Amino acid sequence: MSRFSVLAFLVVLAACGGPTGTASERLIDCERGPLAVPVFEIEGVDVPESGHVALAGPVEAITDGQGRIEIRLIDGTSGQATVRMEFPQSVQTDLQAGSVVEIDYWQRQGFEGTARGIRISDEAGIVLVADDGDYGNAVRVEDLAPFAVTLIDIGCRNRRNEPGDLNGFALAVSAGDDSVRLTHGQTGGLMVSSRQYTALAIRSVAAVDDAFWTDAPLEYTSFVIWRTTAG
Repeated sequence: MSRFSVLAFLVVLAACGGPTGTASERLIDCERGPLAVPVFEIEGVDVPESGHVALAGPVEAITDGQGRIEIRLIDGTSGQATVRMEFPQSVQTDLQAGSVVEIDYWQRQGFEGTARGIRISDEAGIVLVADDGDYGNAVRVEDLAPFAVTLIDIGCRNRRNEPGDLNGFALAVSAGDDSVRLTHGQTGGLMVSSRQYTALAIRSVAAVDDAFWTDAPLEYTSFVIWRTTAG
């Protein structure tokens, strides 16, 4: 093909509304794959197959780093309890031993699987909130406040692009006027009342359309948001 033909093709493509954004931005959005979903475990407390566990009390000890967090606390009702979390990337909060925390853990049972989520708070607000997104979301919208998590279609489609196929989306995490847009494996910072938070998009995919005959969710969003400084 001559240089004139190539130039003419590019002009036509631009006139017809070719893809916007730089090539590197499109490749970053579409080449990133979902990370391994987080794992939650609670020891010392009976956890229902589907339901809610609430713990509250002082933190005896905390191990925090390399994506693994273990919190040992004295719950006012159950006594000593241990909460373990494992994430696909490093997560380090500002929580310290001696802090009094409230921990809410949810398991929501569905026909094909269970969604799990956790929220940890102290007197300064949310320390960490995470959802495995394995079968819908366990953490409800009201449990996320002041944060909101939504999907944004960035046009990344798998090769088949058939009804029911899962495709890459971006995860929009916002708090008040502050927001970040993340694809799998990306982190972004947010400020909430002079407190610094970090959000990690673990998985953000959705089906092409509604023509998928199952009760499985059409959106799978997995994330963790944690406080790095209490301000």
